[in-house]
Amino acid sequence: MASDAAAGLSVLGGRRVLVTGHTGFKGSWLAQWLCDLGAEVTGLALAPATDPNLCDVLGLAGRLTDCRGDVRSPEIVVREVDRARPDVIFHLAAQAIVRAAYPEPAATFATNVMGTVHLLDAVRTLGRPCAVVVVTSDKCATKTVACAGPTKRTTLSAGTIRTARAKGRPRSWRLPTGARSSRPRDSRSTGCPSRRSGLET
Repeated sequence: MASDAAAGLSVLGGRRVLVTGHTGFKGSWLAQWLCDLGAEVTGLALAPATDPNLCDVLGLAGRLTDCRGDVRSPEIVVREVDRARPDVIFHLAAQAIVRAAYPEPAATFATNVMGTVHLLDAVRTLGRPCAVVVVTSDKCATKTVACAGPTKRTTLSAGTIRTARAKGRPRSWRLPTGARSSRPRDSRSTGCPSRRSGLET
């Protein structure tokens, strides 16, 4: 599996790649991997939250274009996307602590939802082809949610995503095993699923 992933990412060698959230744990490893593949990497993120941190330990500031900024600011996102002119974007920037989302839902929404909107809007106006990989986690699918549209109905659960189209047989995909609920186990639980960013295996 690891060799297959490496073979897939090898096509990014020599390409311009923007990684948001590159100062986080998973973003740092991704940025390191991309640099090793020969990609021209730009990182956009807040300063690392801890000292020491993996970003500094890996010396990434000397290997990529290190931009510090907040994805909650559309002006910053547009500016850095325009500067990087990326062929590919890996979007990992997020408020990643699930329990922190409950006391601060508006700040979490501003980062995780509107930050993604700002990035996609910046790509929309970029004027050149750009692939975007929005990275998320199993925490988006730990509560069953039904979504109905004009042509299909989608049910998300901790074990399976089943899509039943208006015509044809349903198709099923398995979600990562071991997905567990991150909701507080007390009466104050809102019962709402949340989102964080990360590369899951």
